Amino acid sequence: MKCFDKEYSKIYDFLYTRKNYTKETYLIKKILKKHLPNSKSLLDLGCGTGQYSNLMTKLKLKVVGVDRSQSMLNIAKN
Repeated sequence: MKCFDKEYSKIYDFLYTRKNYTKETYLIKKILKKHLPNSKSLLDLGCGTGQYSNLMTKLKLKVVGVDRSQSMLNIAKN
């Protein structure tokens, strides 16, 4: 889709510069421990630029990120 071009990834990161990804990541981890205590992997649908995916890997989870924007996936891979 055209709306998910290279410019979108720049705008996306700008809009979420003040978002507390770390705090939200620990909340997600807490939920996972409660409902899926043996989980070792996570599917991040709509991973964007990979902020959550990156943090989840630091919590010892294997993460697969999926997004419609190739530009955002390229940023996530870096």
